[in-house]
Amino acid sequence: MISGLKRDMRAALLCLGIGTLSPVAACADPSIDASLVQIEQVREHVSNVGLLAESASKYISDQEGSHDKQANSMIESATRDAFNAQAFVTDIQNSMQNVGNSSIDAQRLAKVADDLTASRKKIETLAQSKGDTALQSMGAEIVKKADSPRIEQLTQVMASPELAAETAVTAQAMYAAVHAFFNTDQSQFTALSQEQRRDMPKQILSYLQQKTENEKPYSKDAERANEKLRLALALAGLPDEDVVFLSDLYQSPEGEAKRAALVGRYKRLSAEANQKMLREYFTQLADNLTKNKSNN
Repeated sequence: MISGLKRDMRAALLCLGIGTLSPVAACADPSIDASLVQIEQVREHVSNVGLLAESASKYISDQEGSHDKQANSMIESATRDAFNAQAFVTDIQNSMQNVGNSSIDAQRLAKVADDLTASRKKIETLAQSKGDTALQSMGAEIVKKADSPRIEQLTQVMASPELAAETAVTAQAMYAAVHAFFNTDQSQFTALSQEQRRDMPKQILSYLQQKTENEKPYSKDAERANEKLRLALALAGLPDEDVVFLSDLYQSPEGEAKRAALVGRYKRLSAEANQKMLREYFTQLADNLTKNKSNN
């Protein structure tokens, strides 16, 4: 009984910031961060990156008539090595622990997260079976609710549209990498020093982050808008009170801080993964071109 009382007193002291841990770290509920990561589909965004390599290669093949199994294999291998969904999730949740969440109802949030996940699956099933245009022709009631000011405002403050825009940058980086395979003057690439090749990923990504038009295979704005559409339709499948709950949460100081921590960490991890992907790809490309040159 006495030991239990001591534990309770220690927990209270920690939450007041009197113990050895900071008040934020002591009182943060990790289940809240896990629910927010689920709501924003962090795992899904990272896992889907693996499909982008195939899309980038197909785009080049369809639009420009260039195709090579070796180029496809190299970018797919580099992508698998660079993007690890579980590592993203763990790192982001750890980062979010630095933000307090004492006013957030953890149980309510977990239930809403599960319901939104189920609603999203219905939307994705429809899109896969009938195409994206089918999303525009759903039941009038759902579409009307999805267009409501509250849901429109909620899609503006949630994080997943920004994560989708980051995915577009990754796809553009893949396009640039695979496209380099078909460069008619490959001697210029093999002539680069190791230091110059190490700098290439950073230069490419910096350029892509600033680019706002003629983006291949698709633009950040297009992916952001597409995600907002899917998100709005999924939110429309929730009860009104859950939409209000999410809206209040995301516009609260704690919700805004959690969202900022999630997006900021995701962008940093994505940038690091993109650089790793490009470094590995260009290293493989240089080795292959050098081997081909020596064999000829």
